[in-house]
Amino acid sequence: MRSEKELFKLAQLYVGLEEQFNRTSSEFELDEIKELLIKFDLWEHRQKKVLKCSNGQKKRIQFIRAILHNPDLILCDEPTAALDHDNAELLMNALKEVSKDILVVIVTHDVALSDKYADRIIKMGKGIIESDENSCYLGECALVEYNSP
Repeated sequence: MRSEKELFKLAQLYVGLEEQFNRTSSEFELDEIKELLIKFDLWEHRQKKVLKCSNGQKKRIQFIRAILHNPDLILCDEPTAALDHDNAELLMNALKEVSKDILVVIVTHDVALSDKYADRIIKMGKGIIESDENSCYLGECALVEYNSP
């Protein structure tokens, strides 16, 4: 017997999301799946089996699955780790767009990433806040940058 996670990987991307979220939410709109697939640049891959998606596509699918649960907060620990530049840019652009509706907090060591996408940057070192730049309002993207010892 295969687990739901295994079945999801074998399903076509759109069908897998549709089946997963139709079962868990009666008020869920299928248009939201389409909108997110477009936002995360995956609409053209909607017929592809999740198992056959690239690592960058799978990472974006993970975020779509999280967003479809309608969270108040998305907390990301190094979301672009192991992604090539193009996939990292796609993911960060999509998260920036999502941050208009959902608070997105990203922890990263990538200074260039935080400078480009953050509305607020909190720099930490040795567990202590070293600086807190810019004001942050609900719905803005905040990145927490750790300085290595």
